[in-house]
Amino acid sequence: MAYVFLKSIFIFVGRYIGLILLTLMISLIATFWLVTIWPLNQFDNWLDKQLARIWLC
Repeated sequence: MAYVFLKSIFIFVGRYIGLILLTLMISLIATFWLVTIWPLNQFDNWLDKQLARIWLC
């Protein structure tokens, strides 16, 4: 019984930690795209800036 309870708590807490980390990572990736750290070519550069503006607004 205790095993099932601890497992459910672990999954519950893990989801929220994952959600918070994913939210922070999306913001960082959008910022990196905005400052063109990953300029693959001219179209990707334009597309990355557009996506970063959407995420940061």
